[in-house]
Amino acid sequence: MTWRLLPYQTYNAFYNMAIDEAVFRETIKNKQPPTLRFFGWRPSAVSIGYFQELKNEINVERCRSTGVDIVRRITGGKAVYHQAEITYALTAG
Repeated sequence: MTWRLLPYQTYNAFYNMAIDEAVFRETIKNKQPPTLRFFGWRPSAVSIGYFQELKNEINVERCRSTGVDIVRRITGGKAVYHQAEITYALTAG
């Protein structure tokens, strides 16, 4: 089986989640091979799990006033604060 590697890039939260969703959708349709992607976040961001209630998880006004982006993931899980880190996404169909 052939895998695809997307090397480290830094993007804003919205672009990062759009890439993750596009890779996921193409992989499950077998239009792309399984993919491992490494990425960073600029500016800092909070990602919210698909099933979470935004108002119950984070202080939206504080995020806005400090320039922290807020984005919802297409996956579940808890809220995650992303700052100086290397994130990875693994997608296989």
